[in-house]
Amino acid sequence: MNILFIHQNFPGQFKHLAKKLAEKKQNKVIALRVHKNTGIENVDIYEYPILTPESQNIHPLVKDFETKVRRAESVVKFCNALKEAGFTPDIVIAHAGWGESFFIRDIWAKTKILAYLEYYYRFEGQDVNFDPEFSVDSDQRYRIRLKNHATLQALDEADAFITPTKWQHKQFPKWAHKRIKIIHDGIDLTICCPNENAVVRLEKADITLTKADKVITYVSRGLEPLRGFHQFMRSLPSVMKAHPDVIILVVGNDTPAYESQKGDTYKAQLLAELSGQLHANQLYFLGKVSYENYLQILQISSVHIYLTYPFIASWSLLEAMAMECAVVGSKTAPVTEYIQPHKNGLLVDFFNPQQLAESISLLLNDRVLAQRLGQQARKTIQVRCELTQCLGKQLKLIHSLR
Repeated sequence: MNILFIHQNFPGQFKHLAKKLAEKKQNKVIALRVHKNTGIENVDIYEYPILTPESQNIHPLVKDFETKVRRAESVVKFCNALKEAGFTPDIVIAHAGWGESFFIRDIWAKTKILAYLEYYYRFEGQDVNFDPEFSVDSDQRYRIRLKNHATLQALDEADAFITPTKWQHKQFPKWAHKRIKIIHDGIDLTICCPNENAVVRLEKADITLTKADKVITYVSRGLEPLRGFHQFMRSLPSVMKAHPDVIILVVGNDTPAYESQKGDTYKAQLLAELSGQLHANQLYFLGKVSYENYLQILQISSVHIYLTYPFIASWSLLEAMAMECAVVGSKTAPVTEYIQPHKNGLLVDFFNPQQLAESISLLLNDRVLAQRLGQQARKTIQVRCELTQCLGKQLKLIHSLR
């Protein structure tokens, strides 16, 4: 079978699926992407450039769409070259959100298309305008409506559709619900597992941490309000006062992953706001770390914090649960899909940092409770997101299209 993956940051959500399909010698697997990233054995990966606009006089509301069309234009050139070289995919598996697959049907009319649908944007009931501290301008409503064009085109042209969670599925138009299958990307429980012997070394501070230490962890691709960074930081003065021996490890880039940034970083803003209330010898910002170090950080965690607007649940939440972390999460829909309070984690009001601090203290003080919640969290992932089960569902769908 000939398989073509299209994802601007490949492998992205396809890392497990692409690896599985590439294991079979009879499969020819090719991937197109923009950004250099990790490779996968037996997958031929090509980077395509996004062509710069010919004119800067573009209506502000269509700049995002224009970028998507240019992505699609670059993909077309690569696909035509593949076609001329004799490659015809039996299936194209594409992330629909960036417009890269706009013109695939015009190149290979009979090829099956599996569209990965990550998110359907809405102005109300989701991340936009959720946090009154960060308001948006009125034009945002129009920009959000236009951001759905690529997804709507995919729903019209593709042959099958997947999305990873019930929350994400619910955001799509009701008329499309029956067509979209809920299949998670999968969590590898052989890698994401507890490790009593894990060690984290902070070289600059000359500190070595193990499971025996009192460690709070927070992980986000970018330190930003969308992932509750501001509320997390505001909870720390109370936590530090109650637990002078606690160490707090923060993983993530200073720059936001999803939001625009004006002026100082949110990290700088929060450190200024909380000046004199935080102890530098307890709080460590680690920036972006390797995946191996990230796993070890979660494996020594005493309490893991996961806060988010009503948006996509991060892999880090599910991986932390798989590693038996005692999670304190925000009482927002993407989190409540996985965490049941006092059964496999604790939930707090997103906007209440004092409640967050109290929940953290509860778990730091009651290690029996923390251990029980962590064990139940792993069982939740075993049932709902275990990798082989998810891959089995994905492969079954792919073979049904042949």
